Amino acid sequence: MADDDEDDLELMKSAFKEADFPTPLQGFNDGLKLLDHLMEHASEKNRTLVMLDLNMPKNSGKLILKKIREISAFKNVPVIVYSTSNANTDIMDAYELGCNAYVIKPNGYNEIKKIAKGITQLWFNTNTHLKLS
Repeated sequence: MADDDEDDLELMKSAFKEADFPTPLQGFNDGLKLLDHLMEHASEKNRTLVMLDLNMPKNSGKLILKKIREISAFKNVPVIVYSTSNANTDIMDAYELGCNAYVIKPNGYNEIKKIAKGITQLWFNTNTHLKLS
């Protein structure tokens, strides 16, 4: 997860832990750090899920999403945009750039836990994945 807000990162880490997410959520305060991490682990055969804040000061989530989709190893990695923006242009741009879901950041930890549980349930329990060899 890339989000420039440390509080949002910590809340989401805690929520995913409570939701029995298969691995600890790794947080990055800059999209390029997330991209570097993905590149370091590109050869690993594991299921990855990326969450991006849309509005980050150094590198926007849109730019990072575009870069992720330009790398062949990550074309099929699910990317969820997690943003405070509910502007139709932001939502449309994110989908056009290749995000798989767009989630508006809620107010309150209970709502964050619901989102984490829903994401965990859908992407790791319900959704059918390619078999990685």
